[in-house]
Amino acid sequence: MSLLGTLQQGAVGLAAHRSASNTASTNLQNVNTPGYARQRADLVAVEGTPYRGSILGGGVHLRTVQQLRDAFIERQLPQARSDRYAAQSRADGLSSLALQEPSSPDSVASRMAAFFGSLRQLSTNPSDSSVRQAVLSEAQRLSQSIRRDAQTLNDAANAIDRRLVDSLPRINDLAASVVRLNKAIREASAQGTPNELLDQRQRAVDELSELTGIIPLTTSTGEVTLSLPSGAALVSVAGAARLSSQPDPANNGRIALVLTKSDGNGTLTLTRNDLGGSLRGLIDARELDIATASARLDTVAFEFANAVNAAHAAGFAPDGSTGRPIFAVGATAPGTALNFAVDPAVINNPAALQAASAVDAVTGLPTAGDGRNTLALLAIERSPLPGGTPPAVAASTLVADLGNSIATARTESEANGLRFDHLTTLREQASGVSVDEEMVELMRSQRAFEAVSKVIKVVDDMLSTLLSLKP
Repeated sequence: MSLLGTLQQGAVGLAAHRSASNTASTNLQNVNTPGYARQRADLVAVEGTPYRGSILGGGVHLRTVQQLRDAFIERQLPQARSDRYAAQSRADGLSSLALQEPSSPDSVASRMAAFFGSLRQLSTNPSDSSVRQAVLSEAQRLSQSIRRDAQTLNDAANAIDRRLVDSLPRINDLAASVVRLNKAIREASAQGTPNELLDQRQRAVDELSELTGIIPLTTSTGEVTLSLPSGAALVSVAGAARLSSQPDPANNGRIALVLTKSDGNGTLTLTRNDLGGSLRGLIDARELDIATASARLDTVAFEFANAVNAAHAAGFAPDGSTGRPIFAVGATAPGTALNFAVDPAVINNPAALQAASAVDAVTGLPTAGDGRNTLALLAIERSPLPGGTPPAVAASTLVADLGNSIATARTESEANGLRFDHLTTLREQASGVSVDEEMVELMRSQRAFEAVSKVIKVVDDMLSTLLSLKP
C-alpha cells in the first residue's frame, strides 16, 4: 500500500474513532434524559486488499450509530405498562370513596337500627306525639344517610368522567405526534439511523401505552402502528384516529369514549374491553365497582322502603286513616338511593303514622293504646329482603364488599407495579447510560484516535523526507 493510501486509511480511521468518541460524549450528556437509549458507534474493519501474496488490512470505518435496546424486554413493556397503570387508575378512581363504616353512628346500617329502635318505643307508647316525632326524625336521618352514600358514589363516578375527558387531548396529540415522527424517521433513515427521533417516538409510544394500553407494531419500513387491545387502530400508516367523548343515554348519561377512524369515515364506541392503561382502569372503577355499589344501594333502599311501606300501609292512624307509605320511592330500584326521602304526607305529620292494627267498627277509630302494627314494622329488621338478607346486613355487606374491592385494586396495583418496575430496571440496564462504561468507551476512543494520529504523523514525516530528497 502506498503512503498516500495509508494517509487516506488513517483519515477514515480518525473519523470513525472521532464518531465513537462523540457518541460516548453524547451518552454522558444524556445520562439523565428521560427515555434516552444509549448509543454505540458500530465500527467495522475495512476489507483488506491483496498485496504481493498477502492481504493488507484496510483499517476501520463507522458503519452506523445504533441504539442499544433489548427487543425481548421492549416487547414485554407495553403490556406491563398498560396493566400497571390500569390497576393504579382503578385504585385512584376508588380512593375518593369514603362510605361510613357499618359501626359508625351515621352509617346506613346504624341509622336503620336507630329507626327500628324508635319503632320499638312507638309500639309501647303509640299515643305519645313526641315518640311519633322521634320515628319521623329517625326516618329522615336514615334517608339522609342513604342519599349521602349515593351522592358519594355519584360524585366518584362524575370525577372519573372528568378524568376521562381531560385525558383525551393528550392522547390525540400523542397519536398525531407518532404519525409525524413516523414520517420524519422514514425520511431521515436515508441518511443514517435517526436515534434522537426514535427516542422521541418511543417516549410517545410509552405514554400512549400508559394511557390507552396500545399494542405497537413496527412495519418493514420502520414505521410504528398502534392498535388498541381490541384491535382498533389508533395509529396506522394512513394516519391517526381521534378519541372523543359523548354522554351515553343507556348508562345514565355517563361519558362514553368514541374513536373516529383516521380517514374520518366511521366511528366506534369503545367499551372497557377495547381499552387498556389508565382509561381501562378508570372505566373499570366506574363500571365494575362504583356502578355495582350504586345498584346494590338502590336495591337495598328500594326493597327496604317497599317492605316498610307495605307494613305501614296495613295499619291505621289515630284518626282511622290508612294506606299511607312512610318513604317516597318510585316504581323501580334505579335511582332510589339518590332520591330517598320520607313521604311528604308524613314528614311533618306525626299523627299520620299508622301504628294501630285495627279500628273499632262503630267509631272507625283505633282502640286507645293500640300499637300492634309496629310489630309488623319491627319484624322487617330481622326478616330477609327479596335480596336474601335483612336490611342492616345488606347495607353493611355492601360497604364491606366495596372496601374489599378498593383493597383488591390497591393490591393489584402494587403487584403490577412490581412487575413493571422490574422490566423498567431491565430496560435501564440494557439501554440506560452508565457513566463508568461511557468514560471507558470515551478514553478508549481517544486513545485510538491518538494512535491513528501518530500513524498519520509518521507517514507525513516519511512523505516529507521523500519529497525533500534531491534527484
